[in-house]
Amino acid sequence: MLKRIKKICAVVLAVTLISVAVNMFMAPHYIAAGGFTGLAIIFETMFSIDRSITIFVANGIILVCTLIFLGKEIFLSTVLGAALLPLIISLVPQVKLVENPMLSMVAGSVIIAVAASIMYANRASSGGTTVPPLISRSISD
Repeated sequence: MLKRIKKICAVVLAVTLISVAVNMFMAPHYIAAGGFTGLAIIFETMFSIDRSITIFVANGIILVCTLIFLGKEIFLSTVLGAALLPLIISLVPQVKLVENPMLSMVAGSVIIAVAASIMYANRASSGGTTVPPLISRSISD
């Protein structure tokens, strides 16, 4: 039980860090972070679609694929991060913390890297583009 609580806390922390990196460092400078968050920034800029909605829809598709191709266990470990990311992105304020775009990109990238390492250390995922390689590997095995 304690192990599960620790994992949930780690996922919440990592997703919060990703949300801070996107909303406070990357998106204010129109820097497309990798994966679905980057795609969400592009869609928001081009089509005025809220980034949390794009991430929610894309992660929904990925979760269905996860359940079909990877099974219930991996689906359950992915669903928390995938569900929390659009929610927390919609809650974190969208402010420009750094005026210099290069410094903002570096800071945002470092924060996302720390978040990703927290996720991987806890065998979790925020959904998105971390899942297709798992599906590809599963299919080829």
